[in-house]
Amino acid sequence: MLAMAYPKKTSPEAIRAVAINLLEKEGEAALTIRRVASELGLAPNALYRHFATRDVLIAAIADEVAKRLLAAINKALGNQKPKHGKVPAERQVRTFIEVYIKFARSHPTLYQTLMTDMAAAEKDLPKPLGHDQLWVKVVEILSPLTGQTHAAAAAVTLWSFVHGMLTLERANLLGGKKPSDVSGFGIAAFLKGLTF
Repeated sequence: MLAMAYPKKTSPEAIRAVAINLLEKEGEAALTIRRVASELGLAPNALYRHFATRDVLIAAIADEVAKRLLAAINKALGNQKPKHGKVPAERQVRTFIEVYIKFARSHPTLYQTLMTDMAAAEKDLPKPLGHDQLWVKVVEILSPLTGQTHAAAAAVTLWSFVHGMLTLERANLLGGKKPSDVSGFGIAAFLKGLTF
């Protein structure tokens, strides 16, 4: 029996792209080093050169997902038309939430991977990490409304609200309310609460 190829030009990007595609189509159970290697027509050892374990591969996927989400947020924020030379901070927060929710709904498996604690496996990934960049963006968006002192606490609160709402929505536990009603009320309450 012939061994599969062990090419020198296998790249982390190609491996990650196949893994993300596999994850979206078949779920996390299908995401094994052996399966990803098979999809690429490679021996599993070719992947271990770039990702020492499955956890490191999943951490790399989560990092890529965070970067994709950040790119979608930056694009939406960049497309906003300023009034009097500046986009109001409240509108930027609303845009962030809307893009975040749309991304999570459109890519539920990738979103779930993003919400996995992979801190131990991230140490081998190139810096800056996508979720660190995403965090900086959220704090940057909230700072004009909260001041620098409270921006981090507001960011955690915002993430808790949005993630909690998405989790309840996925579990069909919104008490008969439409997701848009819950998110609309929640966004308004969050923004009003920032003025205390």
